[in-house]
Amino acid sequence: MRNMPVAIGSFDAEHGQTAMNDVTTPTAGFYKMRMVRGGAPAGVRIFYGPPIDPLTGEEMDRSLRWQAEVNGIIDELERVWPGCMREPIDAAEYRFMCDASAHARDTDARNPMGQPRKRVEWDSATPPLF
Repeated sequence: MRNMPVAIGSFDAEHGQTAMNDVTTPTAGFYKMRMVRGGAPAGVRIFYGPPIDPLTGEEMDRSLRWQAEVNGIIDELERVWPGCMREPIDAAEYRFMCDASAHARDTDARNPMGQPRKRVEWDSATPPLF
C-alpha cells in the first residue's frame, strides 16, 4: 500500500472528543466517493474474502484478502482505501449506484454515472431528467 497516515481524526460531537480511525486496516462496508475531482460519485464496497477472477467473475481458490468493488466492478483496494472511509452508505444505496452506473454504461456513453474515473464534461454530458 501507499504511504498512509496511521490514523485520521474526526470530531465526535456527542462525546466531545476526537475519535481516531485506523486507516491501515480496511473496514468492510459500503462507501461513496468520487474517483477523480469533478467526477460523478461512485459506490464502493470493501470486503474480505477469496479473490474474484476478473475474467469469469467466479471465486478463486486462493487465500482470503481485502478487496474493493467500484460500482460492482473489482478494483484495486489501494485506489479507494482510505479515501472512501469518509462517507459510508448502506447496501441499498450502493446497489442503486451500481445499477445506475450499469444502466448509464449500457445506454448512453455521455452519461457521467457510467464513467466514474472521468471528470464530468458539462458541455457534452447528458442533462439529468427531472
